[in-house]
Amino acid sequence: MVEILFAKKGDLDIGSDVQAWDTQLDKIAALATTDGGFIVGDGTNFVLETGATVLASLGAQAEDAHLTDLAALSVAANDGEFMVATGVGAWAIESGATVRTSLGLTIGTNVQAEDAGLTSIAGLTTAADRMIYTSGSDVYAVATLTSAGRDLLDDAAASNQRTTLGLVIGTNVAALTGSSAAIESFTIA
Repeated sequence: MVEILFAKKGDLDIGSDVQAWDTQLDKIAALATTDGGFIVGDGTNFVLETGATVLASLGAQAEDAHLTDLAALSVAANDGEFMVATGVGAWAIESGATVRTSLGLTIGTNVQAEDAGLTSIAGLTTAADRMIYTSGSDVYAVATLTSAGRDLLDDAAASNQRTTLGLVIGTNVAALTGSSAAIESFTIA
């Protein structure tokens, strides 16, 4: 036996008590129900898409064996470790020492070892007409270097430096003689 109940007008309000008729809801109701299907708005209508299509629409990365391998790596608590390829599709976490060995980088042979002097030099601010000099063991500083100073420093021998300074022995300076050597040996009281 089928029992039909009738409500009198005013007992149910459309939009409040029941859903009003809508063309978009009709379109959704007309879509086939499929396993793994998604209802997606395409800008005009609702359409049914597969999971792969939804992923592509979202710009999601499809499953990839290499990414799965990378995700399986255990990141150690040690700072300074590297993720490296160990073969086709194989990945591992290696220490800095292991990576240096893999790359053939021996400290002191292939790469410069840390050095206090080089660290001091790296901290200097250089500019034109400046020179670097030591002010202590592995401590460097910068001094002004004049054009005249450069001219004197690039001379290979003392005779070249005398020429640069305009010193002619016997003309601008006295030549060393036997008597001048004897005078130099005197003690002044």
